[in-house]
Amino acid sequence: MSPRLRSWTDEGGEGSGDRRPPTEARLYTEAVRALARRELTSLQLRERLVAAGGRAADIDAVLARLGADGAVDDCRAARIHAQTAFRVRKRTRARILQELERLGITLGDLLPHQRSDQEPAAENGQAQHGQG
Repeated sequence: MSPRLRSWTDEGGEGSGDRRPPTEARLYTEAVRALARRELTSLQLRERLVAAGGRAADIDAVLARLGADGAVDDCRAARIHAQTAFRVRKRTRARILQELERLGITLGDLLPHQRSDQEPAAENGQAQHGQG
C-alpha cells in the first residue's frame, strides 16, 4: 500500500484526529498507479483501496471505470500470473489454480472467455459443412 494512502487526513495534519476517506478521484489515481507497477486483479485492487480507507461506493465506481477502460482485466491478470508462476517459479497446475483462487479468479471465470473466442470459428466451420 502506498504511504500516501496511510497518511490522508484533513488539512490539520496527523494530529487533528479528523480523518476523511479519500475521494473517488484520489482512489482512481492510486489505482492507476498500482496498475502501472503490476497487473492486479479486481479483488487485489479492491483490497488495496479498502485498506486505504475508501468508501464502498467510491471503490465500486473506480473499479467499474477501470474495467470499462480495460485497465483492470481479471483474465489478463490470471494469464500473466499463471505464465510467471509456471515459467519462472516452476509451479504445478494445481498450485497455480489455488493461487488464482486466492486472487479471486476461479477456473469457471476463465472458461467462458475462452469459449466466446472459439465459438465464432466453430459456427463458421458448421456453416461451411452444411453448405457443402
